Amino acid sequence: MQPTTQPTTQTKLYEKAELAMLYFPHSSPKAAQNRLARWIKNIPELYVALQRCNVKKYSKFYSRQQVDLIFHYLDEP
Repeated sequence: MQPTTQPTTQTKLYEKAELAMLYFPHSSPKAAQNRLARWIKNIPELYVALQRCNVKKYSKFYSRQQVDLIFHYLDEP
């Protein structure tokens, strides 16, 4: 039997700043959010996939589906 690796981060509804802080823990929430947004824009497939899931610039949260996409493309924080 092979050991399974458990995800370290739970897939759930995240505030955008909360998720960004997981990726950039030493940044301010606003700076972390801006950096995550730049990462997302630099991966066209992720950016388009999130647009299809109705991510809006001014929305405050990422849905579970959107978080799954981010984890898929960026790996878990």
